[in-house]
Amino acid sequence: SYLVNGSGQNVYFFSIQYNSYQYGNQIITTLVPTSLPSGFTAPSNWVGFPSFSRTPTIEILNDNFGTFLGFTTGLYPSYGSGAVITPALTPISITPFTINNAGTGYSGTLPVILTGGGGTYSGFT
Repeated sequence: SYLVNGSGQNVYFFSIQYNSYQYGNQIITTLVPTSLPSGFTAPSNWVGFPSFSRTPTIEILNDNFGTFLGFTTGLYPSYGSGAVITPALTPISITPFTINNAGTGYSGTLPVILTGGGGTYSGFT
């Protein structure tokens, strides 16, 4: 799920980012609000807001996809989680992407993933 900010950019509640300190990918989740924040709109397929604010849980269903990212199959908790296996995806093999900053509440900017000149924004403030 995502919301759209005032600039028309999609804002997601999770991201998978490369952590150069751990030499692996990291799942970053942020709280889904209980109502529409000021300045945001919900897409037409929005499923609705939860009754209490919570973070999403990520499920890796396929060993091949999990290996690509550096995670084994299974559910990942509603907090940031580092890769548990060495990912096939490395900074060298993802040259079409630029990953910048972690939206963990400690960073003032949203993490940005750019592909082919277009932008997809993740994280929520």
